[in-house]
Amino acid sequence: MTPYTGSTSIRLTAKGMKRFFRTCPRDDEQGRVAQSTLAKFGFKKVAILHDNSAYAKGLADEAKQRILDKKSADIVFFDALVPGERDYSAILTKIKGVKPDAILFTGYYPEAGLLLRQMQEMKWAVPIIGGDATNNTDLVKIAGDAAAGYRFISPIMPADIDTPMAKAFLKAYEAKYHSLPSSIWSVLAGDAYNVLIAAIKAKGPDPAAIAGYLHNDLKNLDCFTGQISFDEKGDRVGDLYRLYEVNAKGEFILQPK
Repeated sequence: MTPYTGSTSIRLTAKGMKRFFRTCPRDDEQGRVAQSTLAKFGFKKVAILHDNSAYAKGLADEAKQRILDKKSADIVFFDALVPGERDYSAILTKIKGVKPDAILFTGYYPEAGLLLRQMQEMKWAVPIIGGDATNNTDLVKIAGDAAAGYRFISPIMPADIDTPMAKAFLKAYEAKYHSLPSSIWSVLAGDAYNVLIAAIKAKGPDPAAIAGYLHNDLKNLDCFTGQISFDEKGDRVGDLYRLYEVNAKGEFILQPK
């Protein structure tokens, strides 16, 4: 019996493992939210940039397919940068040449920070939207004031969770550690703990009985990040992804749904 709290790859629950469950969302859910976010803002020409890592390429492919299926935009660029480089002006110039309405970047925060800073240096103000791997305050340190206005898709942050259970948990956490959890992943671990406790109380310690309970009987269990149920693959049912925007102070602000 393995409850995962931070493994988002789609393929993990496609292997038929009957005792695999996760309280975190899947990458294809993030791809769906990326497509709907781009459509919400009315972007019709989208450039998709990734870094060829399994995570970033997978998310880029998923977002691309969602956009194509929905026919919500034309994909005018789809390619990868090389992570760890210090100068992305060449690929930015290439993207600028196809005149996108927006860039979807599915890589990590160090590269996102550099992209933002170098776009500012180019005096190119096209919107860029990132995935959850850019949810890191070091992005602001790298990008400087160029981070203002940057948007990214991410599971909701601990400070923004408003369930009664979460408020009590976060209050106790802050009292002990003098800060809130730095990311949602530790809160999702707490969700997994509560899921297992509920299953053990209902069925005892037998792994097969626990797995059967989670598949068939657990419905809308109140947890820190909301109510939890699982589908037949062991994936969490529901939507955890939200849109954030960096303000002029470098703060990550939750946007309305």
